[in-house]
Amino acid sequence: MSIIQLTDIFLSTISIVLFIFNVVGFKKIKTTVHFNFKINIVNAAILGLLHAVFMLITQLRNQIMYRIYKDPCELLVPTWIVLILRGPGFIYVFGMPIVHFCAFAERALATFFVKKYEAIGNWLGWIFTSFTWTTTLLVNYYIFRDEDFLARKTYLGVTSENSAPKILKMHLLVLFFDFVTTLGDIGLYGINKKQKSSRVMDYSLSKSYQLNENTAALKLLLPLSLCHSICFLLYLLLNLSAREFGNNLDYVEFMASLEGTYMLIPIHINAMFAMMIIILRKKSEPFELRRPSDNTTLDYFNHLRRQWGIKIPLSKDSEQRFTRRHFLRDVGVLYKRSEPS
Repeated sequence: MSIIQLTDIFLSTISIVLFIFNVVGFKKIKTTVHFNFKINIVNAAILGLLHAVFMLITQLRNQIMYRIYKDPCELLVPTWIVLILRGPGFIYVFGMPIVHFCAFAERALATFFVKKYEAIGNWLGWIFTSFTWTTTLLVNYYIFRDEDFLARKTYLGVTSENSAPKILKMHLLVLFFDFVTTLGDIGLYGINKKQKSSRVMDYSLSKSYQLNENTAALKLLLPLSLCHSICFLLYLLLNLSAREFGNNLDYVEFMASLEGTYMLIPIHINAMFAMMIIILRKKSEPFELRRPSDNTTLDYFNHLRRQWGIKIPLSKDSEQRFTRRHFLRDVGVLYKRSEPS
């Protein structure tokens, strides 16, 4: 157990340092993304920081208390203190999938409503933020509302007979929810790639800017999404296994197995912060929408010429040419042919 606690202290310290690097280097960000997307990334970073700070405090306290007191009765802690120290961990566990979904929903709106999304203000980002924190707090209230807050525990663990079934149920729900959202992220990336390569007939600088912004956002979202899904999949599967088969273990072994699965959370936080540092500072390569080319206009008029029986001039490369002189000549011919006799 001591090795797990020391590992948590080390990983949480790294998370706090990486968070500081992200904040200090925020002005150096070269990738421009919409505020509504950016605020979801900020929410994820705040959730990660909360988990790291309280995990660091919790495990430092454990190390100090175990070295000062030898009598287990002196280590008893009221449940309300346990929830304050360990609650942010569950806020992160259930909050990150919601942030993931909000980031996906925001990019889905930006992808399917490219023309109109520019007119949407920052209010959508604040709605996503309110939804994230309100839902997360309500889920945690549902899990721990039946706890005896004055009861004393020998270890800083929130799992009890009242909360264990609810935690198991919510973990299964989060596993399915996060998997579906990840599939949506991959689908959005494919749609955006198709939009970039397709020729548009309604070219505008606004639409070009929106697709550039969407590309930058999805290049950030997809790696973070895959990292989140992989780490959370491993965490949820291991945690669910520990809770499902923990009946055969004594209390110390059961808590040690749970604490071992929790280490995947700070690992994910460190990976997330490191990816933010790398990706946000990587300058995106802008692209230009493919406008309706001259060939499109040429094909139209050549088809019209064939209908009227007009000879089509060929270039030296035997490719069809369309010049200003030919255009004026053919328009004149077509005009005369269309006059009533």
